[in-house]
Amino acid sequence: MKFLAQKRYFFAPALNGNETLEEDEQLQVEVIRATAENHGKLRNIRAWRNSQGETVMETVFDTKEILRSCVGEIRNLEVEVEDADGKVAVKKITSGKELAEATFYGCGALVSLICAEVASDTITPTEKKICG
Repeated sequence: MKFLAQKRYFFAPALNGNETLEEDEQLQVEVIRATAENHGKLRNIRAWRNSQGETVMETVFDTKEILRSCVGEIRNLEVEVEDADGKVAVKKITSGKELAEATFYGCGALVSLICAEVASDTITPTEKKICG
């Protein structure tokens, strides 16, 4: 049996119409595949019974590990930052480490999509541009 061993690829998160933009304008995130040893550490499943006796499950991602170890380059992500004097400057976020340290509206939704992608362990050629 053969498997594809692509260590890195880019994907465009489906957020705020990003996927409909031209490729060179899209927010793109480079995913660095986790090793087999580390893949299981990227998320945990918590389960409990609710008040109706139903089993509820929740996936909890290790966001810090994912952003710092499994996200490389980030393209076309800019954040407007207001300084103490009220002046607005544009800051480019170009790496997973920078994203891990960022605060902006919509950050949680973006990070959730990235975490789900990294932990998914799938490649769909029509959705992702695979880089060698």
